[in-house]
Amino acid sequence: MDILDLVKARLQSFGYDVKPEDDCALTFAIGDTEQALLDFCNIDEIPEGLRYLCVDRAVGEFLFTKRATSGEDLLSGVSLDLMASQIKEGDVTVQYGTGSDMTPSARLDAFIKAFRVKGKDQLLRYRRIAW
Repeated sequence: MDILDLVKARLQSFGYDVKPEDDCALTFAIGDTEQALLDFCNIDEIPEGLRYLCVDRAVGEFLFTKRATSGEDLLSGVSLDLMASQIKEGDVTVQYGTGSDMTPSARLDAFIKAFRVKGKDQLLRYRRIAW
């Protein structure tokens, strides 16, 4: 399965209905994510060990752009109340609200942010020194 298919499957697992008109934005999000990972690690191709991190970050980039440009309820089929209340990746902590302390919109923003920044420790394992 290629990255585009994995990103589509991941989005569908969250209740997002992938439409044919999303293909351009998805391809751009994947390309942007791949380039950011390659630049950060100073490598020429995405290794197998970073494949799923690339998928999740591309999902985050796509949802971030889609939310900023459309304003639609992207994940209407998913209750963010049921997800983990806190995720810690390295020095980044994302906390989802439960109950009344965060609006649904704020919970969605936190959910998207978690996907956009995840895996820094994982990336450091693949980082090469640039001369």
